Parts: sequence; C-alpha cells; structure tokens
Amino acid sequence: MTSRICISIAIKQANTDYHYKIESSFHSYKYTLKIIKFC
Repeated sequence: MTSRICISIAIKQANTDYHYKIESSFHSYKYTLKIIKFC
C-alpha cells in the first residue's frame, strides 16, 4: 500500500514536470523511475 501511494505521487510529480517542460518529458520519466526505485 505504501509503495502504491509512492508510485502515484511519483506519477503526479512527473506529470507536473511534463506540463512545465514538455521538451524534457523523458527526464520526467526517468525521475519517476528514480522515485519508484527509491520507494
């Protein structure tokens, strides 16, 4: 359950980054993976 919340937060963060900087969407994807790995 904790990891589920963690993943949803990571996805939300990635989406926020994506909206702010569309050209760096790949970076946001990597960032999301980093958070999921951390959790």
